[in-house]
Amino acid sequence: VGTLGGMLVESALLGIPLILASMVLSRYLPLIGLRGDLRSGILMSLGAGIYEELIFRLGAMTVMSLVLIDLLKIRRAMASVLVVVVPAVLFSAYHYLGDERFAMGSFVFRTLAGLYFGAIFLMRGFGITAGSHAAYDIWIVGLLAWHRP
Repeated sequence: VGTLGGMLVESALLGIPLILASMVLSRYLPLIGLRGDLRSGILMSLGAGIYEELIFRLGAMTVMSLVLIDLLKIRRAMASVLVVVVPAVLFSAYHYLGDERFAMGSFVFRTLAGLYFGAIFLMRGFGITAGSHAAYDIWIVGLLAWHRP
């Protein structure tokens, strides 16, 4: 299978907890559905996984860590919380820059997803985080395509 195959499997498996979380949360908070066809949805999922994780995990978490821990000498425990939480909230808010209207349900879910991706980033690095994000999005696109009439 090799390293790349192992990363693919790990990423696909790490996308599943977010699927389950979205199913549970959707009972209490309205979430949004994706639009478009299967092919464009998969391509968008791959792009979002790489682009958003590049910006919010690799970029924001790294810069915040450098500033808070290395420059400002904030205690590592406090800085680590901020390094994960702030990009998670920014990640969630970023999704409303387009034409999507703010909704508390999707904001909460995306913030939780950002926290989840932040934890994966700290434990497994950028590749698995981007892969997990893309895998989650692809799982959702596939499930929605499967359930469409």
